[in-house]
Amino acid sequence: MRVIAAADDSGSIKEVICSRGTDTSVQKATQPQSVATFAESSRKERILQMCRDDTQIYAMRANGDLCIYAIDTLEEVKRLKGLGKGNSISLFVGLDGYCYTCTDKGEVSVADPENISKEPVRFQIKGDISSFVMNQYREGVFAFGGKETDLQVIKLHEPKEDIFKNLKISVVFKAKNLKNDHLDLRQPVWPTCISFLESPKDIVRVVLTTRYGQVRTYDSEKGRKPVINHKLSEHPLITMNVLNSSEIVCSDTHVTTSKFDFIRGKLLGKYAGAVGSIQSIYNYEDSLLCTGGLDRYVRVFDLDSREQVAKVYVGTQISSVILLEDDEDDDDEPSLDPESKRKLNDDENDELWEQLEKKKSKKSKGKTVV
Repeated sequence: MRVIAAADDSGSIKEVICSRGTDTSVQKATQPQSVATFAESSRKERILQMCRDDTQIYAMRANGDLCIYAIDTLEEVKRLKGLGKGNSISLFVGLDGYCYTCTDKGEVSVADPENISKEPVRFQIKGDISSFVMNQYREGVFAFGGKETDLQVIKLHEPKEDIFKNLKISVVFKAKNLKNDHLDLRQPVWPTCISFLESPKDIVRVVLTTRYGQVRTYDSEKGRKPVINHKLSEHPLITMNVLNSSEIVCSDTHVTTSKFDFIRGKLLGKYAGAVGSIQSIYNYEDSLLCTGGLDRYVRVFDLDSREQVAKVYVGTQISSVILLEDDEDDDDEPSLDPESKRKLNDDENDELWEQLEKKKSKKSKGKTVV
């Protein structure tokens, strides 16, 4: 398998090539084929977020530069200087093919990766922002939230319109806080990770995590308050990945990475092993989960069984991970047509019977008659 990790200490990208069963913490276990360093820089220019498309890796650096790397060689092919002007908390490629980034102060920038000389689109959203995401089912729709900034869903442009020509911000949904607690105190608000759920047109369905260890869901058909509100952790939840319409994987600031059914409010299990906070998780084709964080290990787990399938020490704290390839992808046998399968089975059966006949013959010759 092939994993890339953003090295927080050096500002570089670590590329890990390994197979299933690799574990650098066990001397006699399988070791990685290679752990290589690319895109070396400095801690002041460390990578804050990474994302990918089919051919390129996008990295947002602490100095505000957007760097684009070839996915095969990890060589820098483009750099857009000064795209972000603060602490970037979000980076993704939208359905329109443009690159979106947002700072913790709510400064959103949109760049065209195919034409970096084009002046980026910039606009401001209000609040202390921790999460800014796109609706993967509706072009032009986005959501954000943060410290004392409750969930808001906004539309930036109509589908198939170009944001560079038709930016028009309108509020689609604005969440309302839960009622005061049993002491009649206002409940604090701090969304940390937000994700859209699939829904009919003109209906907003969202799941999010909070700095207070909660998992909440919203459905605009049922009002503005959370439909579901579960307490998952005593620690802040800082990463989240939606698996399906009822399950997520998320991690907190302690050591826990959990699989959680947010409909039933049931903890389904934990991905064990970390001895520090997990800063980044990556879902690879709904089969593997890749994690990286403060303990300087890249770990890969089977998403369903939660068993660890690879563990590699990279020597640096990790801010972002992406699993690019799985070695099992290349190990799949080519499919055979029914006639070929039948012939193969017949040949195997003939060989098996031949071996049994030989063994039977040897036993007969070895018998002594008294």
